[in-house]
Formats: sequence, structure tokens, C-alpha cells
Amino acid sequence: MKNVLIIGGGVSGVTTAIVLASEKVKVTLMEGNDKLLKKLLITGNGRCNFYNEDQSFKHYHSTHQELLQQFLTEENPLHALNFIENLGIVPLVKNGYYYPFTNKASTVYEAFLERLSKTNVKVLLNHKVKNIEIKENGFLIDNEFYTDVVLATGSKAYPLTGSDGSGYSLLPFLKDMMIPVLPALTYLECQTSYNKLWKGIRAQVTVKLYIDNEMAKKETGELQFTEKGLSGICVFNLSGSAALAISQNKNVQVHLDFTPFTDDILSFLQKWSEEKNIKETLEGFLQDSLIKMIMKQSKIKEEDNFNDLSPERINKLIFNLTDYPLSITGTGGFDKAQVCQGGISLKSVNIKKLCSLDYPHLYFTGEILDVFGDCGGYNLTFAILSGLVVGRSIQNDSSKTS
Repeated sequence: MKNVLIIGGGVSGVTTAIVLASEKVKVTLMEGNDKLLKKLLITGNGRCNFYNEDQSFKHYHSTHQELLQQFLTEENPLHALNFIENLGIVPLVKNGYYYPFTNKASTVYEAFLERLSKTNVKVLLNHKVKNIEIKENGFLIDNEFYTDVVLATGSKAYPLTGSDGSGYSLLPFLKDMMIPVLPALTYLECQTSYNKLWKGIRAQVTVKLYIDNEMAKKETGELQFTEKGLSGICVFNLSGSAALAISQNKNVQVHLDFTPFTDDILSFLQKWSEEKNIKETLEGFLQDSLIKMIMKQSKIKEEDNFNDLSPERINKLIFNLTDYPLSITGTGGFDKAQVCQGGISLKSVNIKKLCSLDYPHLYFTGEILDVFGDCGGYNLTFAILSGLVVGRSIQNDSSKTS
């Protein structure tokens, strides 16, 4: 009989345990916190966006995209959705985003725990691994022998939930399998003379990320201006690329387009030129603080009309409305990041089973792997899917050896 230890009681670890639980496999789930699934409760601001209708591969990221694409086949994400629904979760779908019908993460949390309680899984809370020794046919961990070990220890993101990245150093050889770990899905820092002026402002924009003067990515959505810089989902989805570029000492900028509602801002401004001055026209789509910033940068006075502007000033105004540049000096740290990029390299694992190529009874799930997704349920989808794959891989191995 297989004796499996799962280290880490987050979504991927609990999913693995639920899948594995059977009379043929002895399963122990070890968690360093005083309860399981601690991070799940704060996911999606407590609403738990667990899936997204748009499962385009572009929403998932890894240093080795070609290997990730082998893992994330077209049908694979649906297995994660089916798993959630089989827990009894009724989905509430808003613009393609899946939430529990109650709109509360606690509903998903309780469904996981209820299903786990009906298994023979042994759960150890407030328990951290002290010593691991690799043996010929398995692992000796704190004086108990296990045939298989699953590292579901998470990343460094959200350390307040107990996720501290300690799993990266549980075995000495893991350091040779690691892609450097950096924050992802976090805010961007920039310092300008307008930071205090724009603090608290929200605007619908297109944000373009430039790395060494070349556009790398762009996102459209609600931008939140803060005293430290820029936040919001559209920024979070760019922050991983920004953090990586900054770590490589590259020049990082974002350019803001405040006019995503039109492809022809010149015609828009001309349309209102006889009825309104520039300030009054901008009031139709920008808040006062941003209007002051745009007008100051464009050297436009409050009373100026569009027809009074020289071609040079018109071009300057259009540039500041559609391509406003900001230099990015940093990103939010691990304590502010929703997830991390980096971790166990996909080149070090069997991509079909998520086990180590060198130690095939050592498995990895969730955020410890060098995979992260955009905002919108993708990280929970990957956590569940990786747990399903690892659980089924160990199950299949158990059937062959029994």
C-alpha cells in the first residue's frame, strides 16, 4: 500500500488529498497553519472567483511556456470546473467569471472541508516538516516512511496566510530546480509630482507596458491611482512582466490611454469644439485631478478652446490623453502580491505527472511550480488542476504496483 504525505493544506494540496483518498492509498495531509485553506477565504476579496469562461492559454504564464502548453490542453481546465461543481458548488457566472452562487468564499471553503471529512485522509495541523531523508523506495520524514511526497507548500505571496516559501528549501537539491521567485499580480510603483493629487482616483484606461522602449503587453480596465503608484486588475496583469524586467535592470514604463472609448480622439475633440472649451470636454470622461494633470502637462489653460490651440499643442494634448508615460520604479512586494512567478522549473518535472524527473515519487502542485495566471480565477483553476493531475498520477501508479 502506498503511504503518501502531502505537505501543504491549500487548494492544490486538499484537492490532491480528496482525489487520492481510497482504501488502496494511505494519505496524510500536513499543514503548518492552524487550519486548512486559509488563503482560499480571502480569494477574490472574499468572493472566490474560481474559474473563467475564457481559458485562452494567454492567461497562463511560465518561464517555459512550451511545457506549460503541453500541460494545459484545451480540455484540461474543464476538469477543474467539474471538480468544483462535483463538490456541490453552484456557480454564479458574471461576464465569464465564475463565483459561488452565494458570492462567498466560505461556501467553497466549507465544500472542500466537507468532502475531505468524508475521506480517510489524516490531517495534521500546526505541523511543519523537520527532517526529510531520501531513501531507495521513498522518503523518511520525521521518522515515518512515505512512498510518495507531494509538495503543495505554496509560494511567498500573502505571508499573512502562512505562505512563506519554506517549501523551496525542504530538500537541498530543490535550489537547482528553481526559477528565481518574484512577486506577481501586485501594484506598480511610480513617483511623480501628481501622486498625492491622483490618490484615490479611478479611471477606465488602456495600460501599455513598455520594456526597454518596446511595448510588451497591454490591458484595458479600471485603473486605481494610489499615493505609491498604480493598482487595479489591469495593472496586476502587467506586474509580473514588470517585476521580471526590473530584476534584470531593464527600463520599465507604462503608457496610459485615457480614451479607450474611441480610436479617433481628434475627431472627438473637434466634435465638441464649438460647444465646450477643453476643460469642459475632458470633464465628460475624466475626473478633475486627472484633468488638471493632463492640462498642465499639455500647457493648456482652463479657458482655452480647441480651435485656439496650435497644431503643436493639439498634438501634445492628444499624446497626453492617449500615451501618457510613467516610469515604473518597482512593484508591490511578496506581502502585497496575490501570487508569485518563478518556483520549481517545468523543465525539472514530468509535465504529464508533475513529478520530479530525478525523483519520480516527489510531486509538485500549485504555486510552488513556476506557473501563474492572470486575475480572473486562473490561479485557482491551476491549483485544482495540478492537484487533480498529481492525485490521479499517484493513484495510477498505485494500481500498477498493487
